[in-house]
Amino acid sequence: MVASSSRLSAAPTGGRPLSHHPRPSSLRPALQEELESESVLLGSNASEYVPITFMKRVLAHGLGMEPRDTDYFMARFADAKKYNARESLVLLPKHRSFLENIAVEIEEVLEENRRRCGIIRLQALVRGFLVRNKLFGMSKSHLKSIRMRNDAYRDLLNTERKYIGNLGTLINMFMKPLRTQQIAAPFEIANIFMNIETVYDCHITLLGRLENAGENWPFVKGVGSIFMTINALLKAYDTYVSNFKNAINEVQRLKGTNAKFDAFLMEHEGDEDLQTLLSLPVNRISQYEYLIQALNDHEPEGSSENEDLLNAFAILQQSSKVVQRSLTESTETAKLIAIQRQLKADGPLSLAQPGRKFVRDAFAKKATAFLCNDLLILCKPSGDKKFAAKMGTTVHKVKRMVDICNVDMVPGNDHIEFKFKDGESFKLTFDSKEELEVWVKDIRHLMEEKQRSKMFGTSLAETVIREERSNGVPFMLEKMAEHIQSLPWVLEEGLFRVPGKTSEREHLIEVCNKGGDAAKNIDLSVMNIMTVCDVFKLYFRTLPEPLLSFDLYPHMVEVGRSTVSDDEKLAKIKDLLHAWVPPFAMKVLKFLLSFLVLIASYASKNKMSASNLAIIFGPGLMWTESNSLESAVDMPYVNSVAQILIERKDELFS
Repeated sequence: MVASSSRLSAAPTGGRPLSHHPRPSSLRPALQEELESESVLLGSNASEYVPITFMKRVLAHGLGMEPRDTDYFMARFADAKKYNARESLVLLPKHRSFLENIAVEIEEVLEENRRRCGIIRLQALVRGFLVRNKLFGMSKSHLKSIRMRNDAYRDLLNTERKYIGNLGTLINMFMKPLRTQQIAAPFEIANIFMNIETVYDCHITLLGRLENAGENWPFVKGVGSIFMTINALLKAYDTYVSNFKNAINEVQRLKGTNAKFDAFLMEHEGDEDLQTLLSLPVNRISQYEYLIQALNDHEPEGSSENEDLLNAFAILQQSSKVVQRSLTESTETAKLIAIQRQLKADGPLSLAQPGRKFVRDAFAKKATAFLCNDLLILCKPSGDKKFAAKMGTTVHKVKRMVDICNVDMVPGNDHIEFKFKDGESFKLTFDSKEELEVWVKDIRHLMEEKQRSKMFGTSLAETVIREERSNGVPFMLEKMAEHIQSLPWVLEEGLFRVPGKTSEREHLIEVCNKGGDAAKNIDLSVMNIMTVCDVFKLYFRTLPEPLLSFDLYPHMVEVGRSTVSDDEKLAKIKDLLHAWVPPFAMKVLKFLLSFLVLIASYASKNKMSASNLAIIFGPGLMWTESNSLESAVDMPYVNSVAQILIERKDELFS
């Protein structure tokens, strides 16, 4: 049993007492002696009563009961009707046999406890002996590695148990009572808790599998393979995380509109409030990253367990990225849904669209406007009080909903007049000049952004056509590669793994998007080399479609999953690339692989071997169109294909 093992070998119990209770064999004689003593003291009264002080002595001192237990026992068996006028006396002499029977039963319990303590001690000694035999002959460094790995394993188990306990609190203290007491509508409860019960069940299963990994203690095996097969768990998280921000908004809305809901939270929230508990699943995947990395730090490099843990880490790393992206999208979606609840239109509305972001709103007496990065919504007050009551918010009647580039903006002293292609117009008056200026600035910026050609977030084909470079490689991509692969930067340990500076990264991306003289004149040598690496790898991850295309993804994963030789895999990959990847993308792929081969040639210094580079660049070369959490389990196969691409680059393009 792993949970009871706190060290590599079981420690003996030493001279510790097995119980704080008196020895069982002394109980009945002590009880009889007390009874006889009391009979002498009471004289003629002894035939009628046993004093309460005696009973308390037997329970508290003779039997070793805690004061609280003694009081409970007394309350159960005392009879107020037999007190008469003497409050200190409670039991008739016939109850002496009852006390004697209690003493006998306690003797039996204590004796059984003593036997069990002996068995447990014997088991501990046997386990310790077996563990010492397994570890016999190992070096001190190996023993230290095993001890530290097992400490990491215990951390994994302990955090998992605590997490499951918190999920149980969320379900049993909040979700179920809210359901049964009908404090909120069923759809509102569903909006808040979504599929949390499924998430809980998946973690119960996961904990059982993790505990089984320690059956051959102190040798923990199979944790990596467990995390390589958590498809059901990731699918459940995909659903939960995508709804998370909407759930938080629903809680806030109900607190402001439902007095019973607010009172329920005030009564039930203690150290952990509802919103804190709801946020726990959002952070759990990233916690696994750290725990698996800590476990793998003490596994021999090249071992099967090491390989499995590396693959598990790749899955969790990709999952964490998907979660963060999903949270961002969920936040924007929740904002758009909140806006949509305030709108009434002639037809159905669907504001939540991929890539759409809310920018700002403006509320005036006669008009309301909502600005998104691609959309302008102009409204008038709605007189439909029934609809407003149903939605639980102020309602605005949609008059116009247009693409930001399909409207002309004419600023005035205190207003903006929007003119449409059909000849109609809409006037939006502002309360202050400052608000007017912010709106004008934002709209102009959004119009420029939509019409401007950029490098990041733009398809590779569009960039290649715009730049018209002979080698087909975007200018800034080539410039960054030349800088990274030059001395001494190529020798830096942790290239592409250690994060750069956020401010520098944002500036460099802006320069890449501007192009022209700004791109030609930028001096990369004054920047942190890790920042340049960040932007280089980020380019591939921000392409609207991966370099190796959405269509090629399932075929590449199938190659990575297959058990054929690397030569056969290479032949298949070569056929797939020539069949699916267009010539302009093949040029960039060849450029990228040549660059990565050069970086890997300095692996003894920068620690970036082909396998490490594959883990970093594999997810940026190919991903699914849905890019869901469930697809994260494909990462080991994606990375294995990327490693073949790097290691066999020359054969690939021969």
